[in-house]
Amino acid sequence: MNGMRVNSAQTHFPFLLPAKLLLGILAICPIFEASQHSRGYATEIFLFQDEESFFADPPASLRKDLNSTLAYLRVDDVCLGGYEGMSSQSAYCAYNAGHTACLYNKIDGTACGTVYARKVTAAEQTEILDAHNAKRRRVAKGDETIGSQPGAQNMRKLTWDSEAASIAQLMVDQCKYEHDRVRNTIKGSVIYNGQNLFASWGSSLSTTSSWTAAVDAWYSEVKDWSSANINPYKFASATGHYTQVVWATTERVGCGAIVYQAPGSSSYTKLYACNYAPAGNWEGSAMYIQGTACNQCPATTTCVMDSLCG
Repeated sequence: MNGMRVNSAQTHFPFLLPAKLLLGILAICPIFEASQHSRGYATEIFLFQDEESFFADPPASLRKDLNSTLAYLRVDDVCLGGYEGMSSQSAYCAYNAGHTACLYNKIDGTACGTVYARKVTAAEQTEILDAHNAKRRRVAKGDETIGSQPGAQNMRKLTWDSEAASIAQLMVDQCKYEHDRVRNTIKGSVIYNGQNLFASWGSSLSTTSSWTAAVDAWYSEVKDWSSANINPYKFASATGHYTQVVWATTERVGCGAIVYQAPGSSSYTKLYACNYAPAGNWEGSAMYIQGTACNQCPATTTCVMDSLCG
């Protein structure tokens, strides 16, 4: 796969959008504010008073291949820069100035260098959910023999959270292998989110999904986990990824991904992040209720997949 610079949109729109339509989308987009940049990495294309002056004298950076540039844009890139399901940037800033979605609104081109792939596809969303729920089902049924882990009566089935995913994407788009400080989802209500990170490095480029491997790596910490610490829960850094993956009351997950080659580096980095809502790993609380699967599902759920509450 050929390299792609960070100022190139990476999902194709099937036809060239007319200028009037582009400007119309700009006019109704709620997140465009006078004091802020829009989300995304193609903002400058749209900040013009009228389409005639734009096409008569486009920016020098776009003159060479203007039509191609516009053809690669999709509607949600115009409005949200590819970060779907989010509130406006001002809403995150009003909530907390240190929130990831307040601090950032696009890829950090300086840190990331050349970006070859980013975002989680629909197929990868399914892979992520399947991988997580398979692990949660294994624990819930009492099938995990490493450490003789007991079954779980209240293990929730995870579903996808697009806001959490976009916040995770904004975080990995900074190309830093470190946890962000404030990542709560705020649409509807404020929910504290947990987070797992995964990174791999290699001398050859690969954009093939590694999500199952990432979840397997997090879950593999079960070998160091003692069931004596389930209730009350006792946090340990060596097992924190595992316990978040199978924390019973976590209901949703959203993940971000980027594959890049940092400036001056000879290796390629694949960086993944998953945000979990609500977060697990609460010291002193119950990781899950021990016992037979589905015996204590919340009233608003039923037993699905023969062992999970959904």
